[in-house]
Amino acid sequence: MLTVVANGDLDLTHWNNTGYGLLLVTGTFTMDPDNGWRGIILVMGQGKINNTDDDGNREIDGAVFVAKTNNSSGVALPDPDLGAATVIFRDYMGGTGIRYSSCWIQKAQPIDSYRVLSFHEIPQP
Repeated sequence: MLTVVANGDLDLTHWNNTGYGLLLVTGTFTMDPDNGWRGIILVMGQGKINNTDDDGNREIDGAVFVAKTNNSSGVALPDPDLGAATVIFRDYMGGTGIRYSSCWIQKAQPIDSYRVLSFHEIPQP
């Protein structure tokens, strides 16, 4: 498990692998269904996820959080006035989607002196 920080845009088009751990992107995250991730993906800053390809069969297991926290000049937006995040997936895009997994979320959390004091999982139908 790794913590990966992309300070700016990250383009994983045709990477053809699965990553594990915590991924933080402070710009635009471009991915395709050739890529997978097991853990947590945080897309902050411009708060954009784009898709550039339609072929592939991987998935994201864990959680994805997208938030627009900066304006177009890169200046932080004042709290609580965050902007609208953008996630663009095509209707005919391959892959098997994003699957919430509390197990992969827990595994992606850094092992340090911090402890989870409370956890609540929302049941799904």
